[in-house]
Amino acid sequence: MAASKSGCYLQYGQLNRDFGGGRIGAVQGAVVWIRPPLDILQVCDVTVVHVLKIDIEGYEGRVLLPFFREASVVLFPDHITMEDTEHGRWARNVFLVLPRCGF
Repeated sequence: MAASKSGCYLQYGQLNRDFGGGRIGAVQGAVVWIRPPLDILQVCDVTVVHVLKIDIEGYEGRVLLPFFREASVVLFPDHITMEDTEHGRWARNVFLVLPRCGF
């Protein structure tokens, strides 16, 4: 889904009033354009990433795993900050892959 080279449109719904949580998929809400981080880094001519903060409610693996598979090692962040409270929704355990990527 979010890992396509060109990106895609998905439905995004806000879950609470403090704007701290949301869901992608079959929810009421706005249609948003989602792009993979590698595409964004390339378009913005980013050559180094010091810190990556990612909190996308269970979709971390769908974004991080393709990034680490496709990106040059020089674009790997020095540090990653992420939640794992939604790890039950992961298609693949991100924590098993991160050590192979130097984390």
